[in-house]
Amino acid sequence: MKKKNIFTVGPPAQGESFFGRTKEIKKLEDEIFTNKGVIHLVGAPRIGKSSLVNKVVEKNRKKSKKIICISIDMSTCMDAYDFWVSTLAGKTEDALSEADLLENFREYCQKIESISDTDERWYTKFRRNFERLLKKIKEEKLRVVLIIDEFDAAERLFGGESCYYSLLRSIFYETSYSVNGVLVSRRRLHLFEAKCEYISTFHGIFKEIPLCGFNDSDMCVFYEKLSDYGICLSDDEKKKMEYYTGKIPYLCSMFANSMVQCHNDAKLADITETFKECLPQINVYYNDLTKRLEEDGHKHTADILALTSKFPRSVTDRDIENLKTMGVIVSKEDDEGNISYCLYSKDFMKYLRITPLKLPLWDTVMMTEGNLKKLLGKKYPALVNTTYSMLKNNSRIIANLNQNFSELALDWNTINRYSLDLNRWKNDPAIIDVLTMSKVVGIIKGQWDQKFAVYFAEIENARTKLECIAKIRNPMSHNSIEYVSDDELSACIKYCEEINKLFA
Repeated sequence: MKKKNIFTVGPPAQGESFFGRTKEIKKLEDEIFTNKGVIHLVGAPRIGKSSLVNKVVEKNRKKSKKIICISIDMSTCMDAYDFWVSTLAGKTEDALSEADLLENFREYCQKIESISDTDERWYTKFRRNFERLLKKIKEEKLRVVLIIDEFDAAERLFGGESCYYSLLRSIFYETSYSVNGVLVSRRRLHLFEAKCEYISTFHGIFKEIPLCGFNDSDMCVFYEKLSDYGICLSDDEKKKMEYYTGKIPYLCSMFANSMVQCHNDAKLADITETFKECLPQINVYYNDLTKRLEEDGHKHTADILALTSKFPRSVTDRDIENLKTMGVIVSKEDDEGNISYCLYSKDFMKYLRITPLKLPLWDTVMMTEGNLKKLLGKKYPALVNTTYSMLKNNSRIIANLNQNFSELALDWNTINRYSLDLNRWKNDPAIIDVLTMSKVVGIIKGQWDQKFAVYFAEIENARTKLECIAKIRNPMSHNSIEYVSDDELSACIKYCEEINKLFA
C-alpha cells in the first residue's frame, strides 16, 4: 500500500502536511494568545502565511473557552458592506454561537443583521452596534482573536475612506475592547498610505513580522519528510532543490509532491526532471510574482537586479528594506562582508533574464542578436549542430572543436554552465544558444577580414557599432542599465536597425 503523499500544492498546509516554522509558531502564539498583541504578518505570495496562521489558531483555539477565534479572507469580500456587516459581524456571531454564548449577545447581533446596504447610513449604524458588541464581549471576560487574511484587498474594499481604517485600528487598539489578532498581507502596511493619506497612524499599532522562505532548520525537516518516502537527496541535489525553490514552501512542496509520486510509480526522482515536470505550474507562479512586482512598481528594479546583480541608482535604502521585508529579495553576506541579493529564487532571476524586458530597445536588440547568431552559425555550423547533450562527458567532441576552430577560443566551463542553466527552459540547447552577445561580436570582429567584413560592407564603422550594441545588450558591464545615457540608447537603436536591414 502506498504511503499517503503529505506534500500539498495549492491549499494551505495543515495536519501532517504542515511542518517547520517552529520559531514563527512560538512567536505568534506568545503575541496573540498569551499576551495582548496585534501582528502584521507580511510576506511574498505562497510563502506560507495562511498556513502558519491557521496552524497557530488550530493549536490554541481550544485551550480556553474564553477565547473567540474569527478568521476572515478579505479577498472574498465584494465591498465594504460585505466585509463589515456580512463577514466580520456574521463570523463573530457564528463564533459566539459555536461557543454556546450567543444568547448574551443576541440583541446586538440582531441589530447588525437588520442593517441594509441600501441605507446610506449603514456604516454609522454598524459601527455603533459593533462597538457595543465588542464592549459586551470584554465585559463577559472573553477575548477575541481576529485573523484578517489577504489584507491587500483593503485597498479595493476601503478605497480612500479613512474611517474604515480608523475603525479597524480602534478594534485592535482600544482598551475598551479585548481583541488580539493578525493582519496578513504581502505588502507592508505603511505602503497603503499612498492610497489613503489619512491613515498615517494605522500601521504603527501592528508589530510587523516578516515571513520568508524556510530556514536551514525547516529545510532539514523537509528533507527528513522526503526521506520517509525513501527519497534521500545528496548535497548536490539539495543545492539544486534550493536553486529552483529559493526555499519557498510552495515550490518545495510542489517538487516534493511530484518526486513522491514518481517514487511511488517506481520512477527515478531527479531534481532537474522534476523541475521540467512542474514547469507549467512554476510558470503560472512566476507569472503571478511578476504581476505583483508590476502592480507594486518594482518590476523595473527586479529586471535590473536580475540582469546585473545590482540595484538601479534610483533605488533607496528604504526601497531595499521594503523589498526584503516583503520577501521579494533575500540578502546574503559572504565571509568578506560583501552582500548579494536574490529575487525569490535563483531560478526566478533566470526566468526574468530570459523574459523580454519592457525596454524601448529590447525587441530591436534581441532581433539583432538573433541575426548575428544566424550569421555566425552560417559560418560555423558546428556551433548550431552541437548540443548540450552531445557535449556532456564527451571530451572528444570538445577536443575536435578546439582543434578545428581554435580561433573561437571557446570557454567550455562557461558554455557548460550556461547550457545547464538554459536546458531547464529550452530542451537541449546548442552552443550558439548560450553564446553571449559580447562573445558573438568578439568572434565576428576577430574573424572580420577572413569571414565577416563582406556582410557589413554597406555599414560605415560597422565594428564600432557592433561593439556599442554588445555593450548595451549586456548591462552587467555597466553595473546597471541606469548608467547608460539616453544618447547611447538612441545610438544603439539606430545601429540595430541598420544591421537588421541587412538581414531583412
